[in-house]
Amino acid sequence: MDSEVIRDRFWIWGHDVGSHDNQFGLEKTSRMTPAEGALYLNVPNLILVRYNNLPVPPFEQYALAFRPLKQVVWSIVGAGGATDNRELEDACKLANRFPNFSGVVMDDFFRYDSASGRVRFIPQMN
Repeated sequence: MDSEVIRDRFWIWGHDVGSHDNQFGLEKTSRMTPAEGALYLNVPNLILVRYNNLPVPPFEQYALAFRPLKQVVWSIVGAGGATDNRELEDACKLANRFPNFSGVVMDDFFRYDSASGRVRFIPQMN
């Protein structure tokens, strides 16, 4: 990767439009999609985590906006560790259709247990 620049290692962590409206003291609503955010900031890579069950399947239409990006990682676990066991199957379908889908992430699926001092696997099936 001789032509790689620092920007090639930047990633956007994204949720669907408006996922955090009316939270964290934010007074205005968000209208920028994860893809728009990445393109606006000129960041080539994106991690998309479903939040409050958004986006909803099927994801192919939603994922079309990510085609200009270098790499996309799709969460196989929704925010807070919630999953319905279809997330992995849906992510595999996206990876088969879009060559820039390069991995998966398990968001909030592991938690630190201060009593034992260890990281624990905590499934939260919906």
